[in-house]
This record gives sequence, structure tokens and C-alpha cells, in this order.
Amino acid sequence: MRFRYLLIRSVAAALLAGVILAGCGTGSSNPYPIPTPLPLPTFNITFLVHTPGDTPSGDTVILDILDEVTGLTLNPTSYEMKQVDTGLWQVALDFPRNALVNYRYSLSSGEIEAASGPAMVDYRTYYASGNNQVEDSVAHWLGTDFHGTTGRIRGLVRDGVTGLAVPGLLVGAGGMRTQTNADGSYLLTGVPTGKQTLVAFDLDGDYRPFVQEAIVADGQDTPANLLLSPAPHVTISFHLYVPQSETPPGAQIRMVGNLLSLGNTFQPGAASTMVEPARAPLMTALGDGTYVASLSLPVGTYVRYKFTLGDGFWNAERDSQGRLLLHDLIVPEHDTIIENGVRTWRSSKQGPVTFNAVIPPGSPSSEKVYIQFSPFQGIWMRPIPMWMIGPQQWTYTLESPLEWPGPVAYRYCRNGMCGLADDLATAGNQATGRQFQVSNSPQTIVDTVLGWTAWPDISSAVVPAPSAAIRSSLRFGVMFSPAGWSPPYDSTLADLAGLRAGTIFLSPQWYLGANAPVPEIRYLPELESPLRSDIVYQLASLRAAGMQPALAPTVSALSGTTSDWWDTAPRDDAWWDAFFNAYSNLLYTYADIAQQSGVEELVIARSEVFPALPGNPQTPADIETRWRVLIRNVRLHYAGKLAVELPLTDAFPSIPQFFDEVDEFIVRVSGPVTSGTNSPDEMKTAAGALLDDKLADLRALGKPIFLAPAYASLNGADAGCPRDSLGSCLPLQSIFPGPGLALTLTPDFDAQTRAYQALLLAASERDWISGFFPWGYYAPVALRDASPSIHGKPVEIYLAGMFNR
Repeated sequence: MRFRYLLIRSVAAALLAGVILAGCGTGSSNPYPIPTPLPLPTFNITFLVHTPGDTPSGDTVILDILDEVTGLTLNPTSYEMKQVDTGLWQVALDFPRNALVNYRYSLSSGEIEAASGPAMVDYRTYYASGNNQVEDSVAHWLGTDFHGTTGRIRGLVRDGVTGLAVPGLLVGAGGMRTQTNADGSYLLTGVPTGKQTLVAFDLDGDYRPFVQEAIVADGQDTPANLLLSPAPHVTISFHLYVPQSETPPGAQIRMVGNLLSLGNTFQPGAASTMVEPARAPLMTALGDGTYVASLSLPVGTYVRYKFTLGDGFWNAERDSQGRLLLHDLIVPEHDTIIENGVRTWRSSKQGPVTFNAVIPPGSPSSEKVYIQFSPFQGIWMRPIPMWMIGPQQWTYTLESPLEWPGPVAYRYCRNGMCGLADDLATAGNQATGRQFQVSNSPQTIVDTVLGWTAWPDISSAVVPAPSAAIRSSLRFGVMFSPAGWSPPYDSTLADLAGLRAGTIFLSPQWYLGANAPVPEIRYLPELESPLRSDIVYQLASLRAAGMQPALAPTVSALSGTTSDWWDTAPRDDAWWDAFFNAYSNLLYTYADIAQQSGVEELVIARSEVFPALPGNPQTPADIETRWRVLIRNVRLHYAGKLAVELPLTDAFPSIPQFFDEVDEFIVRVSGPVTSGTNSPDEMKTAAGALLDDKLADLRALGKPIFLAPAYASLNGADAGCPRDSLGSCLPLQSIFPGPGLALTLTPDFDAQTRAYQALLLAASERDWISGFFPWGYYAPVALRDASPSIHGKPVEIYLAGMFNR
């Protein structure tokens, strides 16, 4: 953490010193009028902050007003505060009406405030709803110890008109934040005691923000129930003029800003940038060289935005002196057209740099190529989409910033998954990258990507020819891995369409935190718990592409393995009470989403909660009743079909009685279907025997059974023992797709394909098997790694051939 902090401070110091942000003037002139914006109405806000007793006496406290569109550390406006009493500092500033102000405190020596834990405060938020005073307390400064006490703030957030719960709102206090659950509840833990400012707001402004004070007591809960007012929407059209001489042909112009719909993720990334460019809307080019975008925006919301050829920092528009700028508006009560003009994309007279990447012919045709920059050693910024100019040819022109004192590193990757799907020449998070040096003249750099990480040639792989016809009643689809799936979704949708996948199970992930004295099941969007709005959009995108979406929420251990989490939990009656309360919250969240989105299937238990099923050790005497109550409560939220996922293991359990209330079963299969030398027919027979033997009791229930084959691309996987380089069997969860072990092992695609062939043919011959859903499909990018994901592998070609017949 300390190293990351110093890196970020070094970036900020360079920028504030004028290396990048000040610019030198570009001399650009515009043939079009740029309207002068009218000043917005403002409120005066007085900031009072209490500092800890060990604050150095010679330091001045600084209030940093943060720019969430450019990057929290990249364009702050800093104000010295005045000491008004011992440990008490003050400053008064004007802000536009309805502004959500992101800020934090620092010292003139450079130290940034931290919350009650060791991490620095990314940002606090305050809502400028009037001429008000906000009173804060710094828990401690980064690099010092926290000596205070903490408590909790919890409550419910409801719609002030309908009284219904409002899920997915961001709630923050004391530099900490969380999101409201399906029932509108929220909980902030570890909040420093004393007076705190509590702010709740919607990521897209659909509700008017709410602010109030909360007094936090040591070890106690502070209740804070909130009523928020919904905001009506209007259509705002932005008509944009651009400097034609500086705008490369085919360039994509985006509009980025402080709302989720404008690319703001609300989660700091590299160098504390928060805008993800692929999320931001693209401007539409008109025949006259201008651009337009029409957005539905909530009335009264304060919007900060800019236009860019990249993100909020790279290639963002500049003023006539080459300095970064932001537009702002308070959304009016009626549909409006706003005229904007970009003065320049450039921050200096140094020549732009054009990167032309020629990628291998075998690269996935549905995917996009991104470029990623590292201006300082060890800091890779967010990847930026390149512009396709021909088959296997991508380009990107960097106009600004170009005032770097030394060489700048860059690299290419697929689908924005830098650090995973990289150019082989610059692979991994520790890569130094390729380099370029700015000059006074324009440059064109041509790079040939010879290969991609986790994308070896598969021409030697054995892909069985499509054989016997698959039973037409056998449903086919995939179960996603829990990995985060960010927009744009089009490349993955194209791959799924080519696979002829009909049913797609999304796997939103929450995390198993502490397991004692009571268990924690945490929603963590800063990791890979998806935003509610993303899930809703993914479901709609799948349906629009002709697929049937389903939801299969899952949990994963925050540290260690899920098995260790269960093995070391106390699992007494109080523990089980807390577990079912927390797990119910997860299920209600996705039951509500499923109901509102018209999803037909919801998985209420995945293999990761298998130890909570009846018949397992340390389950309470009333475990059957607990599950029945949970199912009946879920049905109050959701009217579709409920499913349970079970792992097919040697110790396959006796069938719980409560299964009579479940509609469908998904069986995750990774058991042996070969001894290594069997023929395809022998393997089909072995797979059939495995299913007949292990699933007889489940079959007797007379309900649909779906197979979810989960075979890694590793030697021995078809024999039920995926092996590492030393020949040891690996647990499935250790070779999930993504950065990690799966990238370091030599894949065996034939073993995976043989296992799938055997199971598919066996399933097709058994009319009591209703569906075939390959498990662990890695949606963000196709990988030919050792993981169980079929995305991009020979087995995908085989399955596409079987189901396209």
C-alpha cells in the first residue's frame, strides 16, 4: 500500500508541477463559434475537519477537491485550510448547486488521510444542497497508526414516493462506502467514532442525493434510515464541433463524465482514475464533420463532462492553453440541445504519436484491441480502445499529454484485458512494455504483434468431427465463471451466437469474508461483484441477442479457499442464523433482479455452499426447515424456476427432503470418463455409467437435470485428475481462468475435448438429461489456457459443430 501511495503521489507531484497539465499553448484556432457557458448558481460550503493528535505541528491541512472524471490524483484543486482551534481546521468554498463534491484531506508535507484501516481514503463525498457546513474527522494520516475507536452505521433506503426499497445506491461516510442491498439495507463497518457526514446517492442521478449527520459510538450501531426522491428524466442532446485537422480519420469520440452512464465506475483504478472509456457513450459522426449524442439525464443533476479521443486523461479535450478542462451543467427541466466545441486535443506543440498494430491472422475476429500506457514505472493506466482500420490492423493516435520527461511505455492487449490477454512481447502486470519518446514532429510507430498470451496455435489439436446428431430436446448453453464482465459486450455475444448457446447463466459473485464469530457474505464492487445496473444490462443484451439469460449467483472466499472457510467456521446455531440471514440477502438481491428482468431461472445454491446442505457435518438439526423457509421467501420475490447446483463427487449426498420444492437441478461434472487410453465409444460408455450410478436418486425426483461439465484443459482432466507440471492433481478452483495458475501450466486441449465429447454423447442418449451447460465460461476474453473455460478452445469448435447441425 505504501509503495502504491508513493507512486500515485509521484504522478500527482509531476502533474501539479506543470509537467503535463499546464501545457504550453497549441496555437489552435477554430472555424466555429464556441459558446461561453453561463455561470451556474452556487452554494457556499464550510469544511471543518478535526485532525488526530499526532498531526505534525508544522504541517498545514489541505482540502483537495478531486476530479473524478480526469482522475482523483491527476487534476485536484487544493486549498490551504485555516487552523481555528487545536486540531480544528476550516475553509469555505463555493460549489455549483446540486454538485456531488468529491474531496479528501492531506497535509502540506504530502501525507494523505486514511480511514480506520491502513488504506488511504480514496474520496469522501458531500452534496451541495444549500449554504451548509460539513464537519469531518481524520482518523489518521497514511503511514501512522490509528488509535481511535469505531462503530457501525446501518439503515434502510427507500423511495420517498413509493416507499419501496432502493437497491444499488452508494452510501458513504468517513471516507468509506458501500452499496444498498436488494431490500434497501446497507451497513458501514469500521467507521471512526464521532460526528460523520453520511451521503447516499444514485450512480446515475436517478434519485436526488441525501446528506445528513451521523453520530457514531464505540462498538455501536448508528441507525440512519433514508428517504430519497426520484428524479424525472429529460433528453439532452450534445452537438459537438471538433478541430478537423487534429481529429484522425476514423477516430472514436466519447463523452465521459461523473455519472455511471458516462463511464464513471466510482472505483479508483490505476493512478486513481475512475473512468472506464469503453463504458462511455460514443458520439455519432454527422455528414458535416460534427458529432452528436443524445442522453437521458435526471432533472436537477449536476453533470461534469468532457469529450475525448481516449478517456478522462489521455487524449481528453484541452483549452486554448493546452490545459485539461471540464464542462458542467445542471440538467434543466425540459429537453435541450447543448452546443459544444473542442478547441484542441493537444496540450503542447509536440507532435502526435500514431500507433499502428498489426496483429496475428489467428486473432479472434470478434474482439477489439486496446492500447495501455505506463507514463511512470510500475503504473499501467486503464486500457483504451484502438480503432480498427482493416483486417488485423488497429490504430490509435495519441495527441496528449506528451510533455513527459522520458520515454513512455505502452502495450497492446485483447478486449481490454491487459495483464492477461497481452501481446506476448509485453505480457504480465510486471511488464516494462514497448517504449516511445516524444518529439516535436509527428511520429508513426508500426508494431507487429507476433502472438498473444494464452492464445497458442491449436492447428495440432484434435477436434472430433461432428458425429451422431444431438437430441433436439437437449438444451444447450453455458455457465459463466464469476469473472467481471464489463461493457462492451458485443464480442462475447458474437462468440456465444456462433456457439449456438441458447441459455446463458450469469454468475455474479459475492465474497465470504470473516467466518467467525459470525460469517460475512460481502458485496464488493471494488473486486468483481458486478454493479446491479451492469447485471440488468447484461441480461437485456443477452435477450436482445436471442439468448435466454439465467442467474446463478455464487460466493468465493475473500482469502484462502472456500473449503478452508467452511472447515474453520464454528458453525454453531448462532453462526447458522447469521449465515442464512446474509445468504438470504444475496439471494433476494438477484431474485428481485430476475423478477424485474423477466429471467426464467435462478440458481439458489451453487457448489460453493454445498456444506450448508442437509447431510453434511456440523449442520443444525433444523437445516431442512431453514432451506424450506429460504425457498419460500425467495418465491415471494421471484416467480420463475428455482435450481440447485450440485458437484458430482464420489461422496454424492443423499437427496435432501427440501429438494421437493426445487424445480431443476444442475450437476457439475468433473469426474473420470477415461483411464487414459479408452476409445471415444468406451469413454461415452464410462460417462454414461457415471451418470447412471451417481444420479439415480436425483433422477427419481422426476425433475429436469442439467449437466454442467467442468473439465480443465489439462492432462488428466478427462480422468478426473487435472495435473500440474509435477503430476499432482489440482482442485478445480485453483485453475479458474484469469491471472494465476491457469496461465502458467501447459494446456492439454485434447483431454478437455475428449471429456466433453463423452459426456455430450452420453447425455444425448438419456432423455432424463434435460440440458448441457459447460461450466466456467470466461466471458471477458477468449483464452487458450489450462482453465475449464471453453471460450476460444478446440472444444468450443467441437460443440459449435455439434449444435449447429
